Amino acid sequence: SDSIVDTTSTLTTLAPGGGVGGNITSAIDVFGDSDVIRTQAVAGLTYSFTVTATSGNLTPYLRLLNSSGSTVAYDYTSSGTSATFSFTASEAGTFFLEMFDYGNNGTGNYAITSNVTDTIVSTLNTTTTLAPNASMSSRIDVLYDQDAIRTTAVSGLTYGYSVTATGGNLTPYLALRDASGSTM
Repeated sequence: SDSIVDTTSTLTTLAPGGGVGGNITSAIDVFGDSDVIRTQAVAGLTYSFTVTATSGNLTPYLRLLNSSGSTVAYDYTSSGTSATFSFTASEAGTFFLEMFDYGNNGTGNYAITSNVTDTIVSTLNTTTTLAPNASMSSRIDVLYDQDAIRTTAVSGLTYGYSVTATGGNLTPYLALRDASGSTM
């Protein structure tokens, strides 16, 4: 039986950028098989997708389809084991990744990974800063996104920080961390 269906009615979902569902592993089960995976995009963000054959004789072909089924981005290899492409969404919505063998005559396992270019990174080496007594606005770009913002403090002074959600169904969480990433 087919592990992932080959139509846009697929229930298999990839959450770009990591988190739960941020990577998919599956198989091209029989010659001519294709797997279709649902994903979401936010307008203006850039997404990258990579497929790597992990066993068998697959020559990966990965393409991104819009909700109408038209190809908007793709990459393939005619002799290698991986294919990668990037895509900047001009509109928000549901898209579909279709993975199949380049010659439709290979089978085997594969892994798809995804990344999204974030407006503010979630790591301690963030370059986004907030000065004391200043304010800023940003957005949580995709599911599982976290924003890290650097600030400075002077010993002995008291600082107050707050975050307010201004749209969507966001429940904000604010944590103050030291330079090593430990919650204070």
